[in-house]
Order: sequence, then structure tokens, then C-alpha cells
Amino acid sequence: PCFLDYFQVILFAILHAEQLEHNARAIKLIQNQLETKPNSLDLEQKLIQLYEKLDWTHCTHFAKESLPTRFPTDFELH
Repeated sequence: PCFLDYFQVILFAILHAEQLEHNARAIKLIQNQLETKPNSLDLEQKLIQLYEKLDWTHCTHFAKESLPTRFPTDFELH
């Protein structure tokens, strides 16, 4: 329960930062969250949206290009 409460607080802080248009602060919160929960596609997609809002094209490009490598959709077993 403690981790869940912490995660909900972080999600609230991210939404709060977005509402105030503190996009860089929201990015920092998401990146800190990804250090503890690295395989979250939802957080990665939110990060891409924030990069686009800030017009950080280099970060947007890198994040989009790395998604298929980090989150493959299918595997072939040989």
C-alpha cells in the first residue's frame, strides 16, 4: 500500500505540473518515476507528449525511435 500511495502522489504531482504548464517539472517527475518503474509505456508516452509541447524535437525523436526497441510488440521463437 505504501508504494501505491507514493505512485499516486507522483501521478498527481505530474498532472498538477501539467495544469500549471510547468512541463519541464512534469518531465523531471516522470523521469524520476521511470528510474523506479522503468518499463512503463504510459509514462514514456506522456514524456513524449511533454517533449512535443516544449518543442524539444531532438528528445521527441529519440524517445519515439527508441520505443520499439524498449517495448517490442511481438517476438519470434526459434
